Amino acid sequence: MSGNADYRAPALDLNTSRPRSAATGTVFTELGSLPGYGQRRIERKERMIEAERAHDRNRKVVMRAIQGLLNPVLGIVTAVLGTVVGLLAAVVWILGAVLCATILLIPLGLPVIKLGSRLFGLARQLMHFP
Repeated sequence: MSGNADYRAPALDLNTSRPRSAATGTVFTELGSLPGYGQRRIERKERMIEAERAHDRNRKVVMRAIQGLLNPVLGIVTAVLGTVVGLLAAVVWILGAVLCATILLIPLGLPVIKLGSRLFGLARQLMHFP
């Protein structure tokens, strides 16, 4: 053996097939507790975990930026759509009023006015900024 002449491989526990410490007789449960073995793996794993955390932080920053840019655009689009629905509601409501002005068409005019009122409610909801 070249290198470390005083190193002895740990004995195996016959019951569990795990390495056993020569000094204390305890069974090693983690690779990092083996003498001279696994330290590089543990350091590599720690670096990988830190890299994943940094990646998650970067992803959160990007998502917040996208959300910050899209929220005002979405608010403007819904406000414009609410305005268009409000104008449509006004036209429908006026049409219902004209139908109600004619005595024979009152049964048609009342549901049309009710539809116009519902459209006004929808337009109000669309124009409300969250």
